[in-house]
Amino acid sequence: MRIALVHPRLDHRGGAENVVCWMARGLLKRGHDVIVATRYFSLELWNEKDWAGIPRVVLGKGRLDRFKLRAARKRGVGDRLRRAIGPRDVIIAHNSPAPMWAVVAARGMRTRVVWFCEEPTARFFWQETMPHLAAAAADPDRPAWLRAMADRAADRSAKDESGPNFAIDRELERDSATRIDLTLANSAFTAGNVARAYGIRARPCLLGMPEPAPAAVARGEPYVAWVTAPIEHKNAYGFLEALQIAVHEFGARDLRVRAVGLRGSAFEGRIAELALGGVVHCESRLSDADLNELIAGCRLLAYPPIDEPFGLLPLHAMAHARAVLASSTGGPAETVIDGVTGALVDPLDPRAIATRLVDLWRAPERCDALGAAGRARYLANFTFDHFLDRFEALALRN
Repeated sequence: MRIALVHPRLDHRGGAENVVCWMARGLLKRGHDVIVATRYFSLELWNEKDWAGIPRVVLGKGRLDRFKLRAARKRGVGDRLRRAIGPRDVIIAHNSPAPMWAVVAARGMRTRVVWFCEEPTARFFWQETMPHLAAAAADPDRPAWLRAMADRAADRSAKDESGPNFAIDRELERDSATRIDLTLANSAFTAGNVARAYGIRARPCLLGMPEPAPAAVARGEPYVAWVTAPIEHKNAYGFLEALQIAVHEFGARDLRVRAVGLRGSAFEGRIAELALGGVVHCESRLSDADLNELIAGCRLLAYPPIDEPFGLLPLHAMAHARAVLASSTGGPAETVIDGVTGALVDPLDPRAIATRLVDLWRAPERCDALGAAGRARYLANFTFDHFLDRFEALALRN
């Protein structure tokens, strides 16, 4: 089948960008004719072999863009996409505004448009995309740490809505969403958010990930691996509150946490305020290999974001037979089984997080058993080939 994968920009790298690369390689191996189209691409962010043999095209600016109104200029990318990819049986769009480009490109061709939605655009639909965080923002009795976090998200949304192009861009996205032939979501949670944001049906198609490399070194001193980011829904401040309770109330003074993503003086100050300097060890930005070693060597992975659409990190830990402490809301609750492969906790309840964290930390044999079950679950359901099987059945055989 002739397939085009479309992503707005591949000059930065996160979970969605990795998925595009993995999909392109996997579909090519399965005999499909694949091309990847994007507005921006930087090979420096990837390993040399990641994109080897994958055809790709970078969509440049239109010669007359500066004379067009915004809506026409944005739709014009779709016209350039049509010319760049040639005849295709299906266009698979990823992050916004790729679905709009795909809808425009498919006009006049017998081309099916599939949107693989990682999450609705938070800039336009933050309350639909982050329902639990939005509810916390509206709760007058929320604690100070949560109030500050929710207020930052609400303030950013208000600033976005006041922008000169917000209404135009949101309407373009809503309109294109209704014109797509099939919308797939990376989780049932995301599918529900799509329905709330766009009023359309999305079918869950749970992700997988390629098998990570085996650990190059033996496990040493135990630690909790915590990979986060300085954005509200990743819940860094909430997990720091949980660590404070675990250490200073529950007495887990031997707890050691290796944290990736806690950048900036605000986090350093909060760690000092909570007297966690000897517990939380902040790592610099890690290479793919170093991140893999961090996860492979941990006693357990802590992953407590709020309203995470899917979350590849739990799969990474499960693939290495590591127990996972994850959120009971969002995508992680669809991959981690409470009491079987790890523990699920309310990400907005630091005391509950601390309780389960300390229970696991003090039971290394239990962690090993949970990790072994997680490894079996990964192999049975969440390799990338399992995802491609699901995707082909839903998107390419109907």
